[in-house]
Amino acid sequence: MKFTPNSLRYAFAIVELVDSDAEMENRMIGEASIFNTKTSSGRYIRNLREFGTNNHDRCSTANMAFYIDPLIIKVTPGFNTREMGMGDDYYLLPEVAAHIEHIKDAYIRGEEIDPVKVQLIDGEPFIRQGHCRLRAAKQAIAEGHSVENFICLEFTGDELHAELQTLSGNKGLPLSPVAIGESYKRLTTGLGGWSTERVAQHQGVSAVTVTNYIRLTTLPLELKKYIHADNVSYTTVLEMVDQLGTTEAIAFIKNELASIMASHKRAKASSTPPVLRVKPSSFKEPRVPPKLATRAVEGLKHFCTNLCEQLIEIPEDQDEVTVKLDRATIEMLLTLKEDISKTEQKQLRRANKRAGNNDKNSPNNSDENSRAGATSSDQKMLETGSPEYSGVNAVLNKVG
Repeated sequence: MKFTPNSLRYAFAIVELVDSDAEMENRMIGEASIFNTKTSSGRYIRNLREFGTNNHDRCSTANMAFYIDPLIIKVTPGFNTREMGMGDDYYLLPEVAAHIEHIKDAYIRGEEIDPVKVQLIDGEPFIRQGHCRLRAAKQAIAEGHSVENFICLEFTGDELHAELQTLSGNKGLPLSPVAIGESYKRLTTGLGGWSTERVAQHQGVSAVTVTNYIRLTTLPLELKKYIHADNVSYTTVLEMVDQLGTTEAIAFIKNELASIMASHKRAKASSTPPVLRVKPSSFKEPRVPPKLATRAVEGLKHFCTNLCEQLIEIPEDQDEVTVKLDRATIEMLLTLKEDISKTEQKQLRRANKRAGNNDKNSPNNSDENSRAGATSSDQKMLETGSPEYSGVNAVLNKVG
């Protein structure tokens, strides 16, 4: 194998670059591990003021705020409920990575950034609030910048107080429903042993809401990501899981989002990015209009009253009975049947219209594609009609 002078110079340059990066990383790790955790008397440092006194080169103070070298601040794995159980992968999510990049640039420019909160444990500083800010500062240092505006406040509470502060004191990215669920779960299991009712009272929500938030922590990671990205509301996800199961819910959301994106790409006139959000109506059964529901209930009550008067006693050996209905009752039932039929037809037209719109955006224009483009609830409507009226129709068909 022969090497040209240029290829050798290039190879040496690559080796030198890799060595310099490794040297910087090793230097950062080495520097981060050199600080005092104990006082001169051998006692563990208890607070940030003592930490600054015993680590002049790593920590300085003004009033109750401290500057601490970001490289020596440690992270407790899984402490940040925002991570939703994803660990470091959470910080790779596009919106989170962009958030960290924005903070990093602000540190580099020397802008004022909200202080992080740090707690001393066995003389070592651990981040308690501001995980994204800590990562941003470390990234800036890794790129060769000097970060002198990394301000810390001391956190002196326990894990319970830390969790409550996460719920009420966030100033960065808003807490996702899954992250809120993680915090609620910690409050009710292992920390303070709070009941769901106590958490609900503290947060000003219902106990059912607390329970639903906690349910989110048990969902598959893919569903958590959809909720975090606001592709679908957490209440819709829970309804989907209850009705469809987790596997079908994931597939349904994925197909809906792909359909929205495909429709946007084919709509050349639109330059704004699409809103990638699954609506509850895309999978729920069509609802009975309130006015029709009221008329149906009142009509059946009247019908049942007349009917039950004639069916007080039925001989055990008799399978069929003859009943008499007056004209008013029959006309009422026929009118009700007609109203239900009109409503069903209206809902079917809407379902066909949605399916037709998807059909126009599909490569092959066919009836099967039209049905495939409809939502699951539309599909059921196209095939069987609305199930909401099945019980009423069973009675009315006897009359009709």
